[in-house]
Amino acid sequence: MSTIKSGQVGQFKGKIGALVVVSWRGILTGRSRPRKSDKPASDDQQDHRKKFGTVAKLLKYLSEQIAIGWASRNPKKTAMNEAVQYHFNHAITGEYPDYRFDCTKLLISRGRGIIDGGFRPVAQPAAEWSVDISWVTSNSTSDITQPTDRLTIVCFDENIRPGHFGRYVVDDVAERSDLKGKIKIAEQMKGHAVHVYMFFVSQDGKRASKSEYLGLLTTNE
Repeated sequence: MSTIKSGQVGQFKGKIGALVVVSWRGILTGRSRPRKSDKPASDDQQDHRKKFGTVAKLLKYLSEQIAIGWASRNPKKTAMNEAVQYHFNHAITGEYPDYRFDCTKLLISRGRGIIDGGFRPVAQPAAEWSVDISWVTSNSTSDITQPTDRLTIVCFDENIRPGHFGRYVVDDVAERSDLKGKIKIAEQMKGHAVHVYMFFVSQDGKRASKSEYLGLLTTNE
């Protein structure tokens, strides 16, 4: 890969013969056009692709939350890059080709800037396929944790239909000082077992707590 200096090709982006010009993080770069290989993928390559696909299939549903909670400390990596790498290494179970994403290991936010999470949080099913979450006041030593931090709740349903995840995300459910929050999940998830997660985001959106897994609960009909 080479860097294109100003004036060489102006503002052009695209293909020039075998050269492909693209913009990467504001820098014009040139690279050879990839060639399709007729060589069969090795066992290791197939294994890697299957794991990667298993991770990407789930995380794509959470791109907005990952952008907040996984903001990269490395300028050469995106938040999604960081999240995919982590879950590739820590959240895949089973043997090739039957890999599964272990939802108990899902880390929607690793913490950014870091504020406190909920203290002794509890999730439980409520009327009309709702989910109630509560927590208690902690004696935080953090000077950046605020009572106005906003709660995000995520519910994941592995059984919405074969091979597909159902997810329900609600941002700004409540403030930290409320000590409770409630969401009414999607109707097609009622009566299902759902994984529940929570984390807090500062009012300016620049800080986030590490997400917490609150368990698997069965919602009411």
